[in-house]
Amino acid sequence: YSSIDVKNFVIKRLENLYNPVISCDGQNVSISCDTNEAVIYYRLNQTGNFIQYTSPIPITANTLVESYARYYEWDSATVTESCTYEEDTSVATPSIYCDGTEVIITCATAGATIYYRQNQEGNYTVYTEPFTITADTIVEAYAQLDEETSEIATETCIYSEIHDYTTDY
Repeated sequence: YSSIDVKNFVIKRLENLYNPVISCDGQNVSISCDTNEAVIYYRLNQTGNFIQYTSPIPITANTLVESYARYYEWDSATVTESCTYEEDTSVATPSIYCDGTEVIITCATAGATIYYRQNQEGNYTVYTEPFTITADTIVEAYAQLDEETSEIATETCIYSEIHDYTTDY
């Protein structure tokens, strides 16, 4: 390659240096760039140095995001996006644990009320404490907090009696 060929190649490659795109979903910030091999840098709230972007950034408050892309020694324009934090109001799906005779239902959402039913029969009942089963049982449960409702969890609990075979001699 002559120096002119190299210069033309670099200029042509530089024409394709795109600005990064900042996306916010209320909980996380994602940054992408359409320039192959570009390295993305960012900083939050105009604080500190720019750091390399590697994965979505969780936010816990309204956040100003600045970002630029670097391709070899060239930098794109710096783009800025105000990301609005939105508290996660979803209700976690309950977890159903079976140990052979006892069923325990929990929910990771604090303050949520758990409802359950057995063998797809009847209405859902408020869960207040572990209950026992005497046969194989399908347990369904959901949780509710205010007006938000979780997905329904379903677990087939296999009944098995626990025998204590220890004896004193």
